[in-house]
Amino acid sequence: MLELIDKRIDPSMTRTVVRRLTERGINVKSYAILGFPAETAAEIDTTVRLVHDLWELGDDHRCRVVPYCDFARGASHP
Repeated sequence: MLELIDKRIDPSMTRTVVRRLTERGINVKSYAILGFPAETAAEIDTTVRLVHDLWELGDDHRCRVVPYCDFARGASHP
């Protein structure tokens, strides 16, 4: 899925960056999007696991999980 949406960072890199920033007292906010077309249950599980790992890093990190919505293709807001 990361390749499909052209992400240039993987979960390991995300954990490292968030840990380094929060160790230095820098607040971090991230967003995870679930439910992309063709996203498998295993990919969703991997994302959920990453979010939980990031939450474990402490109070200086906030992660919001949002459902995929295809606004770019003219889908209306629910």
